[in-house]
Amino acid sequence: MNLITFFSVTFLSYLSVIGFGKLINNKIINYKDKNNNFKSLLEFLIGVIFLSVLGFINYFLSITNIWFNFGYLLIGLIIFFFYNGFSFYKDLSKDLIILFILFSSLLISKTHEDFIPYHFPFIEFITNSNLLLGIGNLELNFIYTPLIAYMQKLFVLPFFEYKFLHIPIFLIFFSIINFLTKDFFENKKINLVYFFILIFYLLKFTRISEFGYDYVVTFLLTILFILFIQNLNNLKNNPSLFLFLLIFIFAISIKSISIFYLPILIIIIHILYNLNFFIIKKNIIKSKKVLFLFFFLLFVYFLEGFLKSGCVINFIFSSCLQEGYINWNVDKNEILNFSKHVELWAKGFYHQDKIITNNPNHYIEFPTWVSNWYKVHFHYKVFEFLIILTSLVVVLLFLSNDLKYRYLFNRTNLLIIGSSLMSICFWFLLLPQLRFGAGAILIFYLSIVGSVSQFIYRKYKNRKIFISILILVFLFFNFKNFNRINDEFKRQDKYQFKNFPFISVIDYAKPGTYKSRYKKELKKLAK
Repeated sequence: MNLITFFSVTFLSYLSVIGFGKLINNKIINYKDKNNNFKSLLEFLIGVIFLSVLGFINYFLSITNIWFNFGYLLIGLIIFFFYNGFSFYKDLSKDLIILFILFSSLLISKTHEDFIPYHFPFIEFITNSNLLLGIGNLELNFIYTPLIAYMQKLFVLPFFEYKFLHIPIFLIFFSIINFLTKDFFENKKINLVYFFILIFYLLKFTRISEFGYDYVVTFLLTILFILFIQNLNNLKNNPSLFLFLLIFIFAISIKSISIFYLPILIIIIHILYNLNFFIIKKNIIKSKKVLFLFFFLLFVYFLEGFLKSGCVINFIFSSCLQEGYINWNVDKNEILNFSKHVELWAKGFYHQDKIITNNPNHYIEFPTWVSNWYKVHFHYKVFEFLIILTSLVVVLLFLSNDLKYRYLFNRTNLLIIGSSLMSICFWFLLLPQLRFGAGAILIFYLSIVGSVSQFIYRKYKNRKIFISILILVFLFFNFKNFNRINDEFKRQDKYQFKNFPFISVIDYAKPGTYKSRYKKELKKLAK
């Protein structure tokens, strides 16, 4: 019964989020696309952004009654059926089938490493507490918790409490797979780039426990790149420039490392809009509502960071106000030291195979850290990632051997390849952990496949082979997850699957016991 309830809530939540996205798209953004599947994907993302902002407004206004959360999700569901009626029956049945196939990845007991120490306590605080200024003084990591955590807060529901916290992150993954799968089966032609993304996602992201906030940025970058492809061959009907900027700012609000992907965004905008002053001016005139939405999201991002730490932008230290101006600021030196600690960790200082140096300032200088980083990180994580991507490229190009490779070196393709390489360079020199740069690496490979296929739909004589590959990958996806679930039942630690199908954290975290468990911390912040 719990399993059926979990599945039903997940599906209805998906429709509810799309409902809010549809409302905003129809009233403000007005994005139109002949591909209804992609339009649903984009509306889902708009709904995610809206609910993240709504969750923050709830926290800002100190709304802690979780019945409001239930009400919001119900309103979104009503809006969805108001716009669609039940005419989407066939589409909804397809959504249900794809969700059923992917649902095993949501059934986890052990979450990713940062969830219980940092992410869950933050969500618990913003769910149960009135607005707390300077929450970064309680736990420095809270400064870096993303805007989407406020959407997760809205999934703390009456009777179920924290059981559904992973639904929003899972649904972002599901929305991408859902679009790509329906796009593949509903078209006689195949977009090779879309098929590449579909297979790669199913091979790489097999369980929700891998979906820390860092990979959510990869998901958002993927949606942004799909939006680019959808409009690349239809330049007369381009969406507002500010729609791309809106998605990018939302990505930065989740992880500041999204700034690494700025070269890719600039090139996308250049290709679609030529960075022409008159075209940009025309966009501003035509898209005043979208422009307002963009600046409102930017304002929320700045305000949220400022309330947590006294810094308007946490990775620009000059934006941090010091004591004397406000009384809740986090010491700027603590933030600087933490940033240095993260860079040292990313470059392998704390995991030296053979001690190169104990001096962190010397180690962090290029190229001192490179050889050790190669041994302890690249060899075990990045290499596997590259092997999967490279193998996929080889297989797909082999299956599509009728394509014309002369397109590889045209101006558009070279710009996309060059921008992704620039993003990879920023990642490598600054924070070379795979999860921080996965998006840039993926876009590089997508640009190679897209350069050959011209990013368009084509007919392939061997379509049955593509279908067979997809079915095998779906089977592999579920085999890995069922095997993992079985292993989690056998665990003998706190992550044993005692609460199937829900995460183990619900054993000790109850909204009703929040104040007694955090009495000391709340007193500290009150001072």
